[in-house]
Amino acid sequence: LFEKNMKWHDKLKAYCYAKGWSFDEVAEMTGFSPITISVWFRGERRPSDKSKIVLSEKLGIDLSIFYEEFE
Repeated sequence: LFEKNMKWHDKLKAYCYAKGWSFDEVAEMTGFSPITISVWFRGERRPSDKSKIVLSEKLGIDLSIFYEEFE
């Protein structure tokens, strides 16, 4: 699913797209606005640590995707 050297936002986007989830669906699942999800998908802003935990728990994605600079 993830290619080598993918940025965190590309990994998040690829994961959600692979699941067939739209911005609206991800927003509904996580409690964040569709605009916030869109901003994160484009990599314009990083989620806070608290938001990363919510995304990880609600979407079932590993927290490590947010730390690509340490891979």
